[in-house]
Amino acid sequence: MDTRQRISIALAAIIIGSASVGASHANAGPGWVAATEVVAAEQKVTKVTPTPTRPSAPIGEDLIYDIVGPNTAP
Repeated sequence: MDTRQRISIALAAIIIGSASVGASHANAGPGWVAATEVVAAEQKVTKVTPTPTRPSAPIGEDLIYDIVGPNTAP
């Protein structure tokens, strides 16, 4: 077997391998598209609603006493 035949066999193997990979991608393509559309639709539907918050109260002596207790130092 000479070099020319080896190159031809190698190129034929590469072409056949590429064709089989391309065919498998073509068969799996619609499934992938459908799956990504479902995920995109779920992400659009789930909107985060912020939890309501109270307005911050000013820090007064009553609040400080509730946290630390009254000053008992002489």
